[in-house]
Parts: sequence; structure tokens; C-alpha cells
Amino acid sequence: ELNATARRLGIPPVWLADVIADETGGTFSADVGNGLGHYGLIQFDEGAARGVGTSLSALKQMTPAQQMRYVEKYIRQRTNNGKWIT
Repeated sequence: ELNATARRLGIPPVWLADVIADETGGTFSADVGNGLGHYGLIQFDEGAARGVGTSLSALKQMTPAQQMRYVEKYIRQRTNNGKWIT
């Protein structure tokens, strides 16, 4: 799913993998130590999760592969339709 998502975004899969590795620190658990309740492949908070059409509780029930569609939505919202702005 990572490869397919990266292809749709027009970026190398390793870039997406690097973002996920950096965000998660290798773990998909909630609460990255700041007490604010972040979760998932890119450590969504509740507002960001709602912004892409889900919630933290729903993300906690998803596999990493299932979370990728929300990662893609999140990236598209913060870029020019998935194209990195330089």
C-alpha cells in the first residue's frame, strides 16, 4: 500500500517511508510522549484525523495499510494536490 500511495502522490516510496519512520519513531502507538494523544503512521491528532474524515479511535482499529488512505488525504491537503511545493 505504501508503494501504491507514493505512486499516486508522485513521490518515491522511500520518501513516504522516511516520513512515516520519522513521525512514528518506529511505533504506531498513541501518545508520542506529549500527552496530546497522537496516533498512526503520521501521528494524527484528533483534529487532523477529523480533517481527513476519520477519528483517532477509528485509526486505532486500522492496520497500517488501511491508514494509508488517510495519510494520502492528509498529504494532499498540505501540498498542491500531492505535488511538493518548493
